[in-house]
Parts: sequence; C-alpha cells; structure tokens
Amino acid sequence: TPLTEGQRVKLLKRVCTGAQDTKGPGRGCGFDIDSFNNEEAHKDVLGFFALHNASLKAELEKRWMPLDWPWKLPLDDIADYCGEEVGMYFGFLGHISSWTLMLAPCAVVAQALAIYGHLNPLNSVTGGAEHEALYVEAWFALVGGAVYALCIDSWRCEQAKLAHTWNTYGCTTKLPPRPG
Repeated sequence: TPLTEGQRVKLLKRVCTGAQDTKGPGRGCGFDIDSFNNEEAHKDVLGFFALHNASLKAELEKRWMPLDWPWKLPLDDIADYCGEEVGMYFGFLGHISSWTLMLAPCAVVAQALAIYGHLNPLNSVTGGAEHEALYVEAWFALVGGAVYALCIDSWRCEQAKLAHTWNTYGCTTKLPPRPG
C-alpha cells in the first residue's frame, strides 16, 4: 500500500473513532476503541489493528539492529513502524550518545592525568597530588557541562527538523497505543 504502517494504523483509528481535530460531531464510526477488550463482540474492529507486520519488522531489524554508530539510526523507518513518539525517543538517544562519544576521549585523558597525579612520586612528597587531581576534574566538569549544553541546544534543532519531517510539529495530543 502507499501508506506506511504508522499512517495506516492512524487512518484506521480515525475511521473507527471519528476525527478528533474537527469541530462538531466526529465523522467516523464513533467507536470508543480504548474501552474495548478482547471479547468476541470487539474482535472484528480490533482485527484491523495488527500488533506487528512480520515482513516490515524483519526489514526494520535488518537496518536497525546491526551494531553501528548512533548517528546512523534509521529514524524515519523507526517512526514509520513504531510511531513518531518512539522515533523521537530513539532520535534523542542517538543524538545524546553521539555527543557523549565525542566527550569520551576527554574523560580518558582527564582520568589518566588524575591517576598520574596520584602516582607521581614527586607529588606524594610535596602533597600536591590531590590539588592537581582536583584541577583536572574541574576542567573536565567545565568541558562536560559545555558539551552537554551544546548537545541539548543541538537536539532542539534536530527535534524541530524531525517534527517538521514527520508532520508532528505543534502536535499536542498524545496518541494512544494500538488497541488490543
């Protein structure tokens, strides 16, 4: 079908429940799907909402599951299959992981300098090891705070770009999970 998995589920939900964003009466069937359970009377309606599509799930796993860099996540495919909220979640995880990987070499250097300051025999005689280690840790704290601020600011731009791409910018209603 020309629709993605997520678009198909949203369209079916809107047809079954009625349009939520229109003024006046809804245009759908008027079912309250959220109150349905797995009784025999509701199985016909709940049958439209498949929990998984095996072929799409297998394709997504092939692109997503191999170990790769966090900035190479297939976010559009994740959002199409799992929904935009899950896509945003994994987008944020990939974004913050990418920035943390850039900070990792600084952490290794700071730790090595702090250990060297404690193990240096000249510092143990003069008693300056603790002070040198505090300077290194303070330097790393400043660098880490600056990187975190840049990361969050960069995420705001990335989040707005994803929201416009997925047509969810300004969306304030939370979509419920798939019925059933």
